[in-house]
Amino acid sequence: MSERDWQANRSGQWVKGKSFDTFGPLGPWLVTADELPDPQNIPISLSVNGVVRQKSNTNDMIFSAAEIVSHLSQFMRRWCTT
Repeated sequence: MSERDWQANRSGQWVKGKSFDTFGPLGPWLVTADELPDPQNIPISLSVNGVVRQKSNTNDMIFSAAEIVSHLSQFMRRWCTT
């Protein structure tokens, strides 16, 4: 499913139109803040059939984790309470 109005009228980023909750799966994991003390220093990689294709760290991201959460919270409802 896609929300084409968000996609077309909010700077054209395709992720916006496909990221609303109930539109598709998210995960497979969610963690709490106490499990992840520094979200800006996490190694990340992508493997295809056991071959590493991309390797980086969250400190190389264009937008910080806080900025991404702030942005996503504009159109995704809160799933749980703390």
